[in-house]
Amino acid sequence: VSADTRSRLETTCAILKDAEGWGARGVSIPTGILLEGPAGSGKTQIARTMANEGSLGFVKATVADLKGLYVGHAAGNVRDIFAKARAASPAILFIDELDLVAPARKGGGNDVLVQEIISQMLQEMDGIVDQHRQVFVLAATNLPENIDPSILSRFTERLTVPLPDLESRVRMLKILFVQAKIDSLFSGDYPLLGELSSGMSLRDISNWLALAQRQAVSRAVENGGSSAYKMVREDLLDAAPLVGVIA
Repeated sequence: VSADTRSRLETTCAILKDAEGWGARGVSIPTGILLEGPAGSGKTQIARTMANEGSLGFVKATVADLKGLYVGHAAGNVRDIFAKARAASPAILFIDELDLVAPARKGGGNDVLVQEIISQMLQEMDGIVDQHRQVFVLAATNLPENIDPSILSRFTERLTVPLPDLESRVRMLKILFVQAKIDSLFSGDYPLLGELSSGMSLRDISNWLALAQRQAVSRAVENGGSSAYKMVREDLLDAAPLVGVIA
């Protein structure tokens, strides 16, 4: 993320960590930030990092956690998730794919269920403010224009999380290579690999390594099994064009 975005997130973390102290000095406590950016750009990791660095509880909600199959079910799911976050407060409630959880209503047959989720979410988010609960809603989307406007209005900030820059991509590669026990093999190749990963998300980079590993595993199987496993530079070079096609 950019230095500005990082600074704003760090400031939010500092306020949440001592919400009582800041509130006593008249500082308004933030209630929600919407992270906007392409899939795989690290929005979930940002949420977890904020919780860890702020020593805050962390509750994650996905579409599957909140959607309901019948009237009344979805509202109960939303209430349960917010209750779980309140029980862990001070906490971050991370809602992934908000555009699918609370989509703008278009008059279709699912509008009753959508309205139920949106109404309950509005009630819960407004309740955080009214009851001075130390629950912070952090949501993620790659299609902000598809989110219901009333839900959008509850977020005090909207931050863009772009695809990783060269420095971030190289940092990610180094972490993955250490985990894969191949960092010593590619120490001189990071500038090239960083350029090859241009346009990739953090998830794409992880998939890239997985594809390269599969190629090395296939070669090892033909030569005796796991004892013959060895990744080489060409495995990564061959796998780069396949990212997003097979992975």
